[in-house]
Amino acid sequence: MLKNQLVQFEHAVAEGGVRTGLLYLNRRVAHRCTAVFKLDGDNLAIVELVDKLGDPVTAVPAPVVLSQSSCQVALRDGQLVTSDSGADTRLVGKTYQGVIKSYVGLPLSHSSGTLFGTLCHYDFGKQPIDDDEFEFLQQAAVILAKAL
Repeated sequence: MLKNQLVQFEHAVAEGGVRTGLLYLNRRVAHRCTAVFKLDGDNLAIVELVDKLGDPVTAVPAPVVLSQSSCQVALRDGQLVTSDSGADTRLVGKTYQGVIKSYVGLPLSHSSGTLFGTLCHYDFGKQPIDDDEFEFLQQAAVILAKAL
């Protein structure tokens, strides 16, 4: 089943690009937002953002300073999954700790191995993600990175 879903996802990205891929991923989870962030010096730039509520202006704070973001932890550790950032000791001192309560993030790299940025789901409320969905996201990140 997972393999069929990955084929569908790959087809969606091939046909519609990164935004279509993010829409596909966002429909699979309860998290409000799904986004791709690109490393831009000491900051993160939004490449694409899908917000279930259709309000991208308030869905993400800007600018996003890498050292103050959950993305930094995802990049450093290879992943970050939290449904309660306020209680997550890995995020102590980060500006958005407790504001963006739920975060699921993975690094995105080019096929050459060069780090691009992150793929993430996030929400201002507590949202868990199950193991199967996280596994799907990990595999989807590889597919999505090829489209960047």
